[in-house]
Amino acid sequence: MRYLFFSGLTLLFCANYCLAQEPAWLVPPGDSFNSIGRFSEGLAHVDFRDSRSVSFIDTSGRVKSWKEPFDDAGNFHNGLAWVYKKINGKTLYGFINKAGELVIPYQYDEVEDFSCNRAAVQQDGIWKYINREGKTVIGDDWVITEMPVINLQQEQEMEDVEPPAFACGRVLYRDENGHYGYRDTLGQFVIPARVDYACDFTDGVAAVADTIPAPVMEDDDTLSRLYNRLPPGPPQYRYRLIDLDGKTICRPDSNVTLDLNGNFSNGLISFLLETADSSNWGIMNTHGQVVVAPKYRNKPLPFCDGVSVVQVDGDKSKWNKDGYLITLDTLGRTIARFSLETPYGILYDSNLGFHEGLIAVKIGDLWGYINAKGRVVIRPQFQSAGDFHEGFAVVMTPQGKAGVIRNPLNIHH
Repeated sequence: MRYLFFSGLTLLFCANYCLAQEPAWLVPPGDSFNSIGRFSEGLAHVDFRDSRSVSFIDTSGRVKSWKEPFDDAGNFHNGLAWVYKKINGKTLYGFINKAGELVIPYQYDEVEDFSCNRAAVQQDGIWKYINREGKTVIGDDWVITEMPVINLQQEQEMEDVEPPAFACGRVLYRDENGHYGYRDTLGQFVIPARVDYACDFTDGVAAVADTIPAPVMEDDDTLSRLYNRLPPGPPQYRYRLIDLDGKTICRPDSNVTLDLNGNFSNGLISFLLETADSSNWGIMNTHGQVVVAPKYRNKPLPFCDGVSVVQVDGDKSKWNKDGYLITLDTLGRTIARFSLETPYGILYDSNLGFHEGLIAVKIGDLWGYINAKGRVVIRPQFQSAGDFHEGFAVVMTPQGKAGVIRNPLNIHH
C-alpha cells in the first residue's frame, strides 16, 4: 500500500536540494538472491535464485549457514523466526533460534510472528498462543479469528482475520457475548470484556468503543410506530481511550474520528474533525490533547521516527501546482515545507513513513530517498525501495536484481 503524494508542483525551495549521494552497498545487486527481506534483530531473510533454498544474511552481508535446511522462513522477533517444511506432502511450521536450531518443532498449520514473547499458532484447526518454549499460554474459544466490518449494503458482517498480536503486554479477546477485553501474557483477563469494539494497544493506549443506541420515536402515532419498526442501520460507535489497566484517559468529541488504521505512533494519532462547514485533519497525543490543530484537508502520514508528512492544497490547478508538503515533529512544529518538484523530476509516491531519517519516494519512474527537509539524499534509481531498518534498506534495480544499501545518515535506532 502506498501513500500518493499527487504529482506536479513548481519548485518552492530549490535551495533545499543539492547533489544526492550514490548508495553505499552492503550487498551489491547481483544474481545470487531472488529476494531479500528487511533486517530484524541483525538478520535478513534471503531467497536464492539458483535453488529453492532460503537462508539469512547478517549485518556484514555474510550468508548464515544452518544445521538443518528449511523451505521458507520469516523475520526474527524475540530471538525466534518461523520456518516451514513440507513433510509427507503437508506444510508444517516451527521456529528456529539465531543459531539455526529448531527449538519449536514442525507441528503447526499456520503461525504468526512472536511479540511480547508470545506467538499465535494454528494446530488442528484451532488457534492458540504459545511462549518461546512452545507451551500453550492461551488456548480457548475466545481467541479472535474474525472481526466485524460494514459491507456495501451497510450491514455488519464478520470478516476472517489473523489473531491479533500481543502489544504492550496485552492482547485482544472477545467473549461469547461479542464483547471485547484484554488479556496479559499469562492469559489473565486484566481488562474485562465490556465494550462493543476495541483496537490493539500502541504506545500504552488503546481505543475502545461503545455502541450508541439507535434513536427511538416515543410518540404513539402511526409514523413513530413505523419508524421504530425499521431495521437498525450499521452500529454507531462512541470511542474513548484507555490505559493498560482499562481506565479511561479521555473521550474524544462525537464529531472527532480517530485514524484507527494508522493508530498511535510515537505517542500521536491523526484525527478528523467534522463540522457543518468543513472536515479537517489534526493530530492528538495519548492524553487526548491536540498537538496539531485540525487544519489540514489531507490526512497526515502516521508519525515514524519522530516525523510525519502532510500534503497541503494541490487540487485547484493543473498538476497540483498550488500544493506542497510539510514535515512535522512530535511537538507539532514544522520541520520543513517543500515542493514536490525536484531536480530529478516530480515526486508523486512514497512509502508510509520516515525510517532512520529517510523516506523512500518515487520520482518519475524510479525510487530514491529524501530526508525530513525534502532534500533528495539518494537519487532515484531503483525499481523499488524498502524502508531503512537497523541501518539498511532493501532495494531492487530496474534490471530486477535485489541488493542492500547502507543508510548514509548513519542513524540506527
